[in-house]
Amino acid sequence: MKNKKFIGIIAVVIILAVAAVIGVSLSKDKTVDIPETTTESSVDSFVENTEDTENADNITDVTNAENIGETSEEIPANKETVSDTTAAVTSADSFESVEEIVNLYNTSVNRVKSEAKSLTRNYKKLSSIDNYLQLPSAIEGIGKTAIDTFVKGENEPQTWTKKEDIKIIFPVGKEDYSSHLTADMVESATCKDNGNTYQIDIKLYNDKLTSPAKGKGYAGVFNTVTASTFEEISIPTVTFHTVKVNGINGRISCTIDKATGRVIKANYKNADILYLGVKVAFADFDVQFALDVEEDYTITY
Repeated sequence: MKNKKFIGIIAVVIILAVAAVIGVSLSKDKTVDIPETTTESSVDSFVENTEDTENADNITDVTNAENIGETSEEIPANKETVSDTTAAVTSADSFESVEEIVNLYNTSVNRVKSEAKSLTRNYKKLSSIDNYLQLPSAIEGIGKTAIDTFVKGENEPQTWTKKEDIKIIFPVGKEDYSSHLTADMVESATCKDNGNTYQIDIKLYNDKLTSPAKGKGYAGVFNTVTASTFEEISIPTVTFHTVKVNGINGRISCTIDKATGRVIKANYKNADILYLGVKVAFADFDVQFALDVEEDYTITY
């Protein structure tokens, strides 16, 4: 699960920071033993223990974090819904504006969790974005190594058939809906008529919200890391006094069957940038890094 993987990575970095900060300070006193740094095996164990089980791979638990910067308007309900599972959608000529394409996407993708018989995640790719990586100088080298070691995707396909599992895995995790996308979030959108299917491609602006509440901004479209995720991290002497999360580089690509109006394929790309102010024992420092994620799904009905 993305959130738990992120928690594991952050915990590794913070554990290393604890060792580095304490070690650097105590090294001035020759009579005091310097704590050993975390070993690879213990770090492996920590990350494994912070990951969810297979059936809870993408759970996100969000509280109402404070929005910083621009605020979004109340998210409107979809203008139309498709209750007839065999209802066909009309020609792509009818879906030319951003508003029309967003409405088609929302209407179709929000049927997945209630109607899908199986969900297959074909792969999940994870990578750290170097341009956003900022670590305390004392742990910069070992921190980068730790992140490179533990940022791993899942190349083997996984399939879920229980509705409760599909609800957890498919965006937005744990919610009945899959999209609260609004036209003002979209930089560009296209809908191509391929005969029996529509191919929709949507590029989002970087999120205008910082640490959005679930259902708003990127947290209403993707499986995102959220500020409340850090409430689950418990490391002695460590306090997070600042946690900010921003979503960037959002892209959605999906295939809709024209005869039924159902989404049969979906691909999501987005990144979460984390800005952390951390207090370790008697020292304060800032950490910033970003996790880029791509998830690819096939849905059957």
